[in-house]
Amino acid sequence: MMEKINDADINKVVSSLKFRRPRYKYLIFSAAIVLTTVAGYVVWFKYFSPQAQSLRDWQKYAVWEKRYKDQSAADKYGGQTPQETLNLFADALRKGDVDLASKYFVRNTDGSVNPEVIDNLNKAKADNKLNNLIEALESASSAGSSINNHFGFEVRNEDGKLINDIGLVKNEYSNVWKIESF
Repeated sequence: MMEKINDADINKVVSSLKFRRPRYKYLIFSAAIVLTTVAGYVVWFKYFSPQAQSLRDWQKYAVWEKRYKDQSAADKYGGQTPQETLNLFADALRKGDVDLASKYFVRNTDGSVNPEVIDNLNKAKADNKLNNLIEALESASSAGSSINNHFGFEVRNEDGKLINDIGLVKNEYSNVWKIESF
């Protein structure tokens, strides 16, 4: 047999349920605040903090540096000596091959040939001045010794007056000399 439950017992059970309900709401609300705060800190430190931004910048630099070194190591246009590079450059000009001649210059940091060099060589070719460049290269004399993988040539006129400097730098990754300034 079932025993009859009186109203007092029902009120006790109901009041105990009502008492517990706010406690669970409070715990859930508190847990939500804690999780939101922790998530905010994690997002801040992972994505927006100065340290996170610095780390991303460093990672971008490391990728760029690796690509630069790989491209520099693959760059075989140049000679084993500064004079050999000037001779190769002059030979390319004699052939009228401006694209080949431009490859003897120092590359941009992205590995491309400087478009200004190509434009200047194309202009010299169009103006029939490649022979003047070749003569200047053939008359160039050493400006001194190699210092820190840099070497210079100078071009002088008949009076000994300096007309032009030619600077070369050694590509430390492929060990060839490149024209830096002309």
